[in-house]
Amino acid sequence: MLLTNIAIFQVARLSSVIGGAQEKPWLGPVAVLNAHPLHLRVAPKPLEDLLIVQTCALIGAGFDTLIVAEGWVSYKSGQNTIYHTPYRINTIWALFATTL
Repeated sequence: MLLTNIAIFQVARLSSVIGGAQEKPWLGPVAVLNAHPLHLRVAPKPLEDLLIVQTCALIGAGFDTLIVAEGWVSYKSGQNTIYHTPYRINTIWALFATTL
């Protein structure tokens, strides 16, 4: 299970990074949305994992949005406004939670 989770995480994370760099920011979120059901299927406590994923995604999105709004970081693609984090970054936070 651990190796499967690591492999799924790496494929989805690289899809997010490469998709953002290649002006295809939708690629990462699509990969992450496919990775989550696979993770929840093998998780011993899927409801608790889902709660952790949602909490981590909200906290990470809020934190990164604050950093972007302050002008400390800017992104090449996937931003709806200059004050919000790109959706591909928000989905990476949710993906990170699957490794906890």
